[in-house]
Amino acid sequence: EIKSEIYLMDKSLAPIIFIWIGEFLPDWFYKSMSFASKNNINRKIILIVNYPHKSLNLIPSIGKNFEICNLNIQKLLAIKPSKLLFNTDFWLNTSLRFWYLREFSKLRKLTHFFHAELDNAIFPLGDLDKRLNAIGRGLFVPRDSPERAVASLIYCNKTECLDKLIGIYKGHTHPKHDMEALGIFAIKFPEVF
Repeated sequence: EIKSEIYLMDKSLAPIIFIWIGEFLPDWFYKSMSFASKNNINRKIILIVNYPHKSLNLIPSIGKNFEICNLNIQKLLAIKPSKLLFNTDFWLNTSLRFWYLREFSKLRKLTHFFHAELDNAIFPLGDLDKRLNAIGRGLFVPRDSPERAVASLIYCNKTECLDKLIGIYKGHTHPKHDMEALGIFAIKFPEVF
């Protein structure tokens, strides 16, 4: 018997988490989510939003492995990053995603996950999480210089790292944006790969 769609989600595989903070989803989010879902059919794809976007109910199905989670933690933040530290809401929101990742991983009791920026095309990840687990425990992040790292696609298999990363925003020298915070984190802590 030939099935038209093979769908066997492997719960041992790390989910891919996307986050959108803001009132309006970009037009291209559907293509991005669909691409990630189709290329990673055995892996849970999660979009965390902080607004109840009614338009999400009107879109065609992205895939059986896709989930939308409405989570507004800004009211719950004990440590609020000051808007005075950032030039625009864009940079504030790119940093706030670390708080969302921390809270979501606690709520779901996640031990490992990928996080991707919404404007990235996520190709099949295969067993990348298992191969990274063999290297070590911590935060796997691409660096574009010794002072910066980019959260285009990151892997976390030690969620306590998120507390340390968020702690950087409480320091005396505040990072200007998420890339600088990740760079500082990579310099200060050994669990960065």
